[in-house]
Amino acid sequence: WHDGEPLTSSDIEFSWRQTISLEVRSDKRRQASRIKDITPVDPRTFTIRLEQPHATWRVSPNFELIPRHRFEPGLSGDPTLRTSTYFQKLHHAPVGSGPFRFVAWDDDEIRLAPNPDYEADGLRPTFAGLRILWLNSPQAQLDAFCAGERDLVELTFEQYRTQIYTGAFEQAGREARRPSSQYHYIGWNCSGDEPRLADPRIRQALAMAIDIDRIKAQVTNNLAAACFGPWAPDSPFTAPKVRRFAYRPQLAAPILRGENSADKAQGDPAEEPLNIRLVINGELAADVQIADIVRDCLEDVGVHVTIVTAANRAEYIERLKEGRFDAYLGAVTPGIAPELHTTEFMTGGKVNFGGYSNAEVDRLFATAETVTDETERITIFRRMRQILYDEQPRTYLYHEPELWGVSHRLSGVEFSNRGPYYFQPGVIQWWADGNAEN
Repeated sequence: WHDGEPLTSSDIEFSWRQTISLEVRSDKRRQASRIKDITPVDPRTFTIRLEQPHATWRVSPNFELIPRHRFEPGLSGDPTLRTSTYFQKLHHAPVGSGPFRFVAWDDDEIRLAPNPDYEADGLRPTFAGLRILWLNSPQAQLDAFCAGERDLVELTFEQYRTQIYTGAFEQAGREARRPSSQYHYIGWNCSGDEPRLADPRIRQALAMAIDIDRIKAQVTNNLAAACFGPWAPDSPFTAPKVRRFAYRPQLAAPILRGENSADKAQGDPAEEPLNIRLVINGELAADVQIADIVRDCLEDVGVHVTIVTAANRAEYIERLKEGRFDAYLGAVTPGIAPELHTTEFMTGGKVNFGGYSNAEVDRLFATAETVTDETERITIFRRMRQILYDEQPRTYLYHEPELWGVSHRLSGVEFSNRGPYYFQPGVIQWWADGNAEN
């Protein structure tokens, strides 16, 4: 650990028990709960026993490690690990075990220093210091990069289109563009105030009424890739050939007016037009643009759209949890295994905000829990992907690329489909010309 104490198998066992505790907030609880027991054998060896075989068992121990000698003294007084003064102080001066140790945390900056005891595959951190800084707008971030005050900056679509060839940018650094598995989507409330959204035919018609190519052109400057379902595009669980709902408003309009309904008898009065409350996070400029295009497209086929702009992410999430929406704009990065998305698509899933329910999807998820043959798993999840695309609980918009500016003095930066950070060796293989201080 960064305080010099050894990291042992006892820390692993303690961290697992806190992860599965119902008192502790953890998004890793479901996966970690598949472990029946973790037993230390000696300080550097432990045994994991599972409740039952499952193909993605390697995901189950993927929980955060916490130092037992720091957390255990406060556990009896605060089993949540977060509300007491003891844990508040601990969380504001965290002790980890990775390549960089905590130095200080101000309102808009975290400062880290290399951990001299860390080594992975022969690599050690090369920086004397690492600063993570917050600026309140993308333009302020780009200005700081061009002024030589930042070494790495994430770019918006508009910045990438208009700024990377300016003299200031080219003097400061270089651009980096890589594919990403993150996708943007429209989530439909299948169990809310508008009962017609529970009908897959209506959701399919809404998908055909939305000009996704226009969204890609106007919002992403055609930098984004098409999205055909919830799994990563390069995943074996994504079938190589998929059927897409093309932009066909002339076919969508009569369905949305109820003219093609099997339940509608001749001479019945026309249905009331669909009225949709589309919830967005107003902090995200791209979502504001997407919402305007979606409204234009749906108004053209007789669907009235009211854009509800949440002031911040907290208000946005609160609306989704309470079901106060008919549709919402969201984005998600697929996990390494489709099983990680049960909370999104299974009946009653924790973040299945739209209340989508399909018995076959539930059965396929349950079957996949114990199937270890990769060929059979591919068959299961390709079938599930087809259902989740055909029934359109989400209308899949695009995969957003990674767009970055990297300073000339920074070398060794590589990218995965989740950006420059979330993989090994990642940051520890970077170096700065002149052995820069930060």
